[in-house]
Amino acid sequence: MQQEQSNRFKRRTVDIDKLKQRQQTKAMRRRVFYVGLFLALSVVFAAVCFLVLFKIKTVEVEGSTRYTAEEIIKAFGVEEGSNLYSFTASALEEKMVMELPYLSKVEIERDLPSTVVIHVTEKQPEMYVEISGDRYLLTDNMQILEYTDDPSKLYGLLRVDMEPETVARCIVGEKLLFADVRTGDVVEQAYADIIDAGMVNRVNYIDANNRFGIYLGVDGKYDIYMGDIEEFDTKLAFAIGILEKLSTIPGDTGNGTIDVSEINKGVFRPN
Repeated sequence: MQQEQSNRFKRRTVDIDKLKQRQQTKAMRRRVFYVGLFLALSVVFAAVCFLVLFKIKTVEVEGSTRYTAEEIIKAFGVEEGSNLYSFTASALEEKMVMELPYLSKVEIERDLPSTVVIHVTEKQPEMYVEISGDRYLLTDNMQILEYTDDPSKLYGLLRVDMEPETVARCIVGEKLLFADVRTGDVVEQAYADIIDAGMVNRVNYIDANNRFGIYLGVDGKYDIYMGDIEEFDTKLAFAIGILEKLSTIPGDTGNGTIDVSEINKGVFRPN
């Protein structure tokens, strides 16, 4: 009798355990079903948003003065009515900088639900070079911004004197390349040192046809022979000191050449 009661208790325990297992399995299936349903609905919603919503209705341009909004939007190249996520912003930003030389940076912003804002930062011409009568505006790192026949655009820019045979490649949007590949680096460094010395408004030209014999034109009256680019900043500081001494001499010293190619040795020769 006792054994029979024990067997009944065990069967009852087993039945309860099986019932609990079935309930847990059903609960798990319900959770899986609802999670799957939620994911499916999310995919459908995302697809609807992508295909139906977020259409481009407005493209705005901020920061541009060199180019019109129409020119910027044309370079952007994504038509109104396209989906707001149908393009890769970083790829278009690089493309626009390549197509429009005056742009140094482009940031494309999606403003939900239907607007694209294009933020642009522009380069400024710092120098110009004249090659066989053609003038090209340059940035401080020798990128060619544009060809110009308008003399007013040259005002305030430093002139880079180069003979045609020293130039290897001159294409708008690219860097000016020289037959001697080091020449571009020399001009860039010389210009940076001129900026640091506060002389940019006094230096009229850089002549680096021979990168071992660089000349600067200063104040429209002095030709300064700098030699090579080594210790250019020191030689430039020395030349400034000589210019200050010349300014204290009574009367007009006239035009002349200042030689500072050797450190701590300067010579002024009137013309």
